Amino acid sequence: MADRSNFQAAIKIAAKNWSGMLLERAKKNAPNHLKPHIYTRVVQQSPEKLSINLGVTMVDSFSATPRTEGGYPGAVVNGGSMDAAALEFGSEPHTIKPRKRTFKSGGVMKKYSEERRKSRGTWLGVGMATQRSWMLLPNNGSVPVGAGKGFKANTTADGNFVFVKKPIENFISRAYKNGRGYLRISITETKDRMMETEKKSIAKAIGMDIVERFRKSSKVMYIK
Repeated sequence: MADRSNFQAAIKIAAKNWSGMLLERAKKNAPNHLKPHIYTRVVQQSPEKLSINLGVTMVDSFSATPRTEGGYPGAVVNGGSMDAAALEFGSEPHTIKPRKRTFKSGGVMKKYSEERRKSRGTWLGVGMATQRSWMLLPNNGSVPVGAGKGFKANTTADGNFVFVKKPIENFISRAYKNGRGYLRISITETKDRMMETEKKSIAKAIGMDIVERFRKSSKVMYIK
């Protein structure tokens, strides 16, 4: 019993350490805008079997500095993560459309003559209007048809985004790192290192996988 209790305690300590190393590796391999949203967690599957799950928190928007003179958004200051699965798995050709947003408009006082006041009133009430939000796509080397002006958000290779307001047909999401993704490759690299450095019995007791709810998705990011 003592040996079993010691083993269970040992794999918990090891899993916690390797969870941190997997997180570090995944952030190193990931595109810059996804790094803040990556997480790991240790799940106990049985008393002597643990799993380190790797995933990305879904954040449904980008934010940017005020629009430039040409009407395009400014620098990306907060990266969303809704393309996380698309950059991990890639996607087949499909059509993407920037979504519409609704906002309040009107509510302006107008001064009219007495005659016009009787027929039209003096208040233009608040109404609702819609317009398409900006949609941001990572620039993979070719600007899609309908895209706006490209903007280099920072000096890194993956910091160049394309602003879009029109639907794009036959859009293909390419998996990151030449199709290898950034989560799967991180699991492979970390697991190989664990097998080389950890006791065999402990290494076999610790699994690593992408979280189950991380589905294949080609959803892209928006500025609200």
